[in-house]
Amino acid sequence: MNTTAVSMPSVTHAIKAKRFLNSQGYSCEIKRSPVVSENGCTHMILVNADPEIVIALLDKRHIEHGKLLGEGMP
Repeated sequence: MNTTAVSMPSVTHAIKAKRFLNSQGYSCEIKRSPVVSENGCTHMILVNADPEIVIALLDKRHIEHGKLLGEGMP
């Protein structure tokens, strides 16, 4: 299983995502992004799941998110 990184528009959205993904059985942690995105995102979530699953779950729960930053992250 891959670790997927997704930028989040705020720490509040990151916390909502973490709580929801944890409740669905996925390991999720919030990290400070090393750089600020063009949208001003300063936080990201790291999830032990494939990118398609993470984005689908966030969209299903209507949790705003930014760009997919990558997969296979440490």
